[in-house]
Amino acid sequence: MTTGVIDRIKAHEAVILVGDDEVEFIVPLTMLPEGAREGDWVKVVFNQGEVVHVEMDLEKTQKRKEHLQAKLAKLHAKKRSKYKS
Repeated sequence: MTTGVIDRIKAHEAVILVGDDEVEFIVPLTMLPEGAREGDWVKVVFNQGEVVHVEMDLEKTQKRKEHLQAKLAKLHAKKRSKYKS
């Protein structure tokens, strides 16, 4: 099982970026777990190079969201420049 992130969702399909090289795999929306959204992390099962199963990786999704929220908080906490134009 490999992890990937749902990059985008189109009308009837989703694009999942898998691995460090972010290889794109296009899967039908029916293959996504219920409630899956863009930005969610998923576990992907392959059979002969084809995606055969996708399930949510709730732990990784939550960790990434917390990481991004911490970054945003840090940016907002920075002092503004003394030099304004």
